[in-house]
Amino acid sequence: MKALGTNYPLLFSISKKLQKIHRNNVSGIKETITVRKTIAKVKKKLDKWVEEGKHRDSYDSMDDLLNELEITSEELSFYCSKVLNKKFSTWRKDLRIEEAKELLIQEPETPVCHIGFAIGFNDKSNFRQQFRKTVGCTPTEWRERNIKEYSDSKK
Repeated sequence: MKALGTNYPLLFSISKKLQKIHRNNVSGIKETITVRKTIAKVKKKLDKWVEEGKHRDSYDSMDDLLNELEITSEELSFYCSKVLNKKFSTWRKDLRIEEAKELLIQEPETPVCHIGFAIGFNDKSNFRQQFRKTVGCTPTEWRERNIKEYSDSKK
């Protein structure tokens, strides 16, 4: 290779640049594969976790939750920032609020605080506060506004 550099400096320079491009491309491809595998793994774990209703459960620590999901904090953080575009806690709260909205309509006789407890809020005032922050009104106000529309669609 030294003779190539001495006898053909332009060819040597091009060869070096091509080698560098090749190394970068291989590295980039490996990184892309790793990212896709991580995303698929975390999505599968979270989908199963939600399907089993475990998003309603309380966990003593984030480590307990990560052990339940069998993923690392880095994997969860990466997935949340790149795929969900929000923090895990915000995503989980939003998931619970959406579930509450369904229950508020489907079970009009069930007290609001019971629905809050059923979806994982251990405190009725916290449920009310988080619902209002997310939706823009209290659970009771939301139910009153939307129950008629739901009833009419069932006719």
